Amino acid sequence: MFGERRHFTDLVAKMGDVENEADEAFQHALVTLFQTKTDPVLLIKYNEIYSFLDRIVDQFENCAKALEDAALKHF
Repeated sequence: MFGERRHFTDLVAKMGDVENEADEAFQHALVTLFQTKTDPVLLIKYNEIYSFLDRIVDQFENCAKALEDAALKHF
């Protein structure tokens, strides 16, 4: 999969697209959360869970960029 430069850069670009979609989903989830829940404890819990998931997606994007940088140095 990593053997072809173009294919690899396409995969990294797709990861960027997925990250953007995840950011939109995160924002939508927060808006929905604060519109539908009134219990402060639940708001804090769900907000922490959503934020954690958002950080995971960001880390995947960072990993993809690091792999791209390393691969481009060796192509």
